[in-house]
Amino acid sequence: MEALQSQRSVVLTGTNGTPQVNGHSDQTEDEQIFQGNLENFRKEAIYRRMKHYHRENERNIARIEELERRKTTCEAGLAAMTACWVLLEAIRVFVKPDDMTRSNIQGKDVFNVVAHVDEESLPELHEALGKTATVTEALVNRLIQSGGSEQSLVLKKTYWEEFQGSQTECAALRSQVNFLKNS
Repeated sequence: MEALQSQRSVVLTGTNGTPQVNGHSDQTEDEQIFQGNLENFRKEAIYRRMKHYHRENERNIARIEELERRKTTCEAGLAAMTACWVLLEAIRVFVKPDDMTRSNIQGKDVFNVVAHVDEESLPELHEALGKTATVTEALVNRLIQSGGSEQSLVLKKTYWEEFQGSQTECAALRSQVNFLKNS
């Protein structure tokens, strides 16, 4: 049985799929050179394809890095906008609320500009920013008009502590929401 196995292992396959007995090749020297050149060409083609994939991968990595930088820039811009909205809410505390016409913009809509960006609907984003810009302008004008009036000073004292508490709670809730989004 072992002798039969050893004889089978000696049988090799030729280039056209026919078995070669005892490693004997019926190819001429020119055919063997051609086969060697063909194999080298195939290896070089595989190498060129690998280099192409490597260059393509490097381009994709560079693109990902650029998009990450843009994302970071956009997130920083959104954080700055959020800080501005917090400042506007602080201004709103110092302005007499009865004199201000209430807009239909809710606080959560103002702070949630990210929702408009995620939806990738620029017209809605422009509309939301336009509405908030109008309300902001009216609020700042009212603050300038009220100046240092006595009523404004009274509101400062009565609402300041309440405002600080609500802002602290708001910041804590935002950080919890961001933590939950990221986990």
